[in-house]
Amino acid sequence: MARRSASLRAQAALAVALIVGFHVLVVGLALLFIAAPVLELVYVGRLHLYVLVLPVVGWSLLKALVPRKPPFQIPGPRVTAETQPDLMALVERVAREVGEPPPAGVFLIDDVNAFVTTVGGRLGVGGHRILAVGVPLMRVLEPEELESVIAHEFGHFHGGDVELGPILYQMRGSLTRTLAAVDDSFLRRPFMLYAELYLSVTQGLSRAQEHAADRLAARVTSPATAASALARLPLGSMAFQTYWQTEYGPVLEQGYRAPYLSGFDAFLDSPTVAQMSATHADVALGTSAHSKFDSHPPVAERISALGVDPAAFRGRGVAARPATSVLRDLDGVAEQLEEHRLRGTSGRLLPLSWDDVAEKLILPAWLDSVAVGLGRVAPGATAADLPTTRDGLAELGETLHDDARHGRLLRPEREAVARRAATHIIGAATVAAGFRIVDRLGVPPRFEREGEVLDVLGFYDKVLAGEIEPAQWTALVAHYGLDATAGRLASFAPTTPPAPGAPLPPLPPLGSDDDLPAPPKPEEGAATYRDVPPGQGALGTTRPLVVEADALAWGDVRLVASEVEHLALGARVESNGGGRFSCRLLGAGREIRIELTRRKGNAERWNEAVGAVSTWCQQRVEPLLVDRLLQRFEADGGVEVAGVVVGADGITVGAATLPWADVAGAGSDGRKVTIWRTADNLQGAAAFWSTKTSTLDAVLVPTLVEAVRRTVASR
Repeated sequence: MARRSASLRAQAALAVALIVGFHVLVVGLALLFIAAPVLELVYVGRLHLYVLVLPVVGWSLLKALVPRKPPFQIPGPRVTAETQPDLMALVERVAREVGEPPPAGVFLIDDVNAFVTTVGGRLGVGGHRILAVGVPLMRVLEPEELESVIAHEFGHFHGGDVELGPILYQMRGSLTRTLAAVDDSFLRRPFMLYAELYLSVTQGLSRAQEHAADRLAARVTSPATAASALARLPLGSMAFQTYWQTEYGPVLEQGYRAPYLSGFDAFLDSPTVAQMSATHADVALGTSAHSKFDSHPPVAERISALGVDPAAFRGRGVAARPATSVLRDLDGVAEQLEEHRLRGTSGRLLPLSWDDVAEKLILPAWLDSVAVGLGRVAPGATAADLPTTRDGLAELGETLHDDARHGRLLRPEREAVARRAATHIIGAATVAAGFRIVDRLGVPPRFEREGEVLDVLGFYDKVLAGEIEPAQWTALVAHYGLDATAGRLASFAPTTPPAPGAPLPPLPPLGSDDDLPAPPKPEEGAATYRDVPPGQGALGTTRPLVVEADALAWGDVRLVASEVEHLALGARVESNGGGRFSCRLLGAGREIRIELTRRKGNAERWNEAVGAVSTWCQQRVEPLLVDRLLQRFEADGGVEVAGVVVGADGITVGAATLPWADVAGAGSDGRKVTIWRTADNLQGAAAFWSTKTSTLDAVLVPTLVEAVRRTVASR
């Protein structure tokens, strides 16, 4: 323990030394830059114009050093011994255990989190301490585990972390502002290296402080209890984020507010959270990998440091006896949290029970989707006419989506578009057949009629997966009368979404439908660009450029998008206004090579031509080429493009293979295409492979990498 304390003191001393050194360095450089014009006049006898810029840089450096503490924002409703006596008693008991005074203020927050901080004072001196505890966090923990979490937070008071924290935080802000001040200058690199050194030291200190706070929590409760609380955090955090994104957030967007905490309770009991517990949350308990720039150690490492095996907590769900039991008037607490989060807008939101979400929100959304989708392109279609294979789904997606008509989507995107449309027509037709929607949080909608529950959406998923024959789908649709056409369902859909609180009209009865007139088709072959673009060079014959919906012509050479077999595309604009664009298309034994130079006098016309070609290539050609590569990947287990082999195990270049777990992403800046690997540096990534955009098919690599990564992850 003494050695650990000495190590923490040494790290803290080094952090403070780096802070002092940084300020001395910046002030010295700033004064030198400010004095540079005078020094050059005195010692050189002349003045270069570029030297006049240095005082501006120096002044920017000095401004970057000035601490800027944001005003304190109340994190949530404040609690007292009168309003929440049980919670306050728990907090005071933990404070006595660790030998620290109780915080001056205790707040409830809307997050799976808890924290301590100081309010007021300067750089950790003066001010008063506060504690914030998340009510959703309390919902996923047992009462004893909540006590452990609060003891952990008191551990930051106990170790002096809260006093040191503001100093470290202000220094990080100064570093960020300094890097911004010297952006695009020769000073950025040395300051970046200094920032990485500082963060590696201070984040290491932060991780050590977390371990020390964990040990204190284990002493106040027990190692098993502290480890159990840590093990529940990944699942609780994922569940809360998913609840907001898929359930509560969409209700807010429609102008309603549903019961907040009771909805989260129901979501925690859903199969979705059970699946998270069995899969995703276990990942956090099985890895100890981290970066030296992480402020918190991995959960598995923290549990192991307490002498407990992380594997003992695999598959652990949320608490069966939640710590929210220490709160009085939980409904009132939920209302206070909602008011705090939605302050300024809550008065404009109408209350809505979760039982009414299906009728008020889900069904109108389905009908509106059918109206703008199948109701326009295939008004006579019924649920029986929906595709029963993934190939058919992709074709339907290309027909339905505007971007698919005017610029192709990748096959997975087309399938997703069609799958949503299929869900909506199946759902609307099932309601039209007399079923009501049974909507349970965290579970795909099911349908009920006279006591019979029908999982028609799950049945359709199995048809697409090949587990059920298409004939059985046709029979199910006929048996239950799900034969309402898209046109009639679309005619029922309101032209504008119903206002919050407006009653939903009844669906029309099933029966014969009048044929609806088909919408006019978009004009075929219309050119989006037809001109002689500038920047073709002073010598040689200038060529006209024609960009149509499905073809591009450069002079006498014309290629249809489906004929293109290889593509290279790159563009850059310099700071002086100049630029260069190149495009190369090969296919059907023909080649188009476009090279355009940007100058001050032709910038607007150059932008127009480059935009037309780039958009056509990205929307019409690239998805086709990537789809072909994905088909080869599915067939062979791997595919090579631009010298890169993208396979099921990762990305291979030469003899080096980058596993998917280490792939940080891929992208292009117009000059080169880069695949990034995770790295222990300030950016968290480093280049694994890079090539010029002029390399044939290199521009396909980022999209291909992302598509294959999603495919591999789904498996």
